[in-house]
Amino acid sequence: MRIHPAAVMLAAAVGLIGAEALACSCFPLDPSRRGVIERIEASAAVFRGKVLAVAPLEDQPFPRRLRITLRVAESWKGVTTTQIDLVTEASSAACGLSARVGSELLVFAYPLEDGAIGSIRYSVDSCNGTTGISDLQFRHREWLSYLAKQPTLALTSDRAVTGSGAEEGASSTP
Repeated sequence: MRIHPAAVMLAAAVGLIGAEALACSCFPLDPSRRGVIERIEASAAVFRGKVLAVAPLEDQPFPRRLRITLRVAESWKGVTTTQIDLVTEASSAACGLSARVGSELLVFAYPLEDGAIGSIRYSVDSCNGTTGISDLQFRHREWLSYLAKQPTLALTSDRAVTGSGAEEGASSTP
């Protein structure tokens, strides 16, 4: 029995590409008030913030995960500092969140499965509801309306303690 060369090449390509070839598939998000309540309940942290930096997570053989640094503007659950680092997969095929520096996000984060990575405790992906604010205004207006009526957490400065022992910055609310 002779095997066609094209079949061998196809089998090799499938084997080499592996899981990265699989596209991320998410359940559709419910745009209603009930949908945002479900997202809040399922999340360890819920906040609005501006992306300050996106970089590969250190100490990896290749950039499988990214660190996203955000300035927190408002927090409804889990976050009380003005700056936070999150982790996401680098590949959109693995449901990694595509975040651009300067963009504003509504974040629904969950605890890292493997515990904290340094000071990073939360992870996000493209399926958990984390979305750009501009996108929310069109597709999930009800989410913004609901959150606008909810109490926010007081935020404390993320700055280090000075030599005098006094903390720089004070509590702030957006």
